[in-house]
Amino acid sequence: MDTASLLSSPSPSTPPQASAAERAARDHTERSGDQPDVRLVASDGRTFVVHARAAELAGTLRALLLTAAFAEGVAREVHFRNIPGDVLEKVVQFLYYKLQHSANADVELLEFPLEPETAMELLMAADFLDA
Repeated sequence: MDTASLLSSPSPSTPPQASAAERAARDHTERSGDQPDVRLVASDGRTFVVHARAAELAGTLRALLLTAAFAEGVAREVHFRNIPGDVLEKVVQFLYYKLQHSANADVELLEFPLEPETAMELLMAADFLDA
């Protein structure tokens, strides 16, 4: 199965073009040869397939995925009842942004763009995920 098909969202309301988070995952896969292996499912059913290296940058996800006692760690799928798809998409974008820019610790991270209307929800999600 090719990476592009793994990154598509099953939600019928999602436009056919790839989201920025999906493009980041695909670009990272093409550069690194890694295979995406964690599914993040938003409250509205949108699904994002994320590389473990990116997902584990969020402390909560790292704890869930690396602890065999959690079903999420075995299934490699995490459902978020309180995080809508547009917010989870921005979280995924940030995780890839952080993964891409964290390789060089000497360089200060550039500002990550946020839309004012989603800033509060995104801050709550980032706090919950320890991202």
